[in-house]
Amino acid sequence: MARMLLAEGARVALVDRDALRLDQLCGELGRNAFAVVTNLKDPWSAEALVRAILAHAEEIDIIHANADSHAWRPDR
Repeated sequence: MARMLLAEGARVALVDRDALRLDQLCGELGRNAFAVVTNLKDPWSAEALVRAILAHAEEIDIIHANADSHAWRPDR
């Protein structure tokens, strides 16, 4: 998905807990990909995530959530 969006000229935020892997991947994908390190198991991280993305991009047009199946859920 990220590669397809980048090919169309989009700026893409890649989100994960692993800063090293994100930096490596962003290096491979080019200047329109940027890393946002966060732990989505922390329920308060979503607000910080949005602020971090908006610091790099003027707006958010699409969110593609591809979180791990072990992600935190409030009903568990």
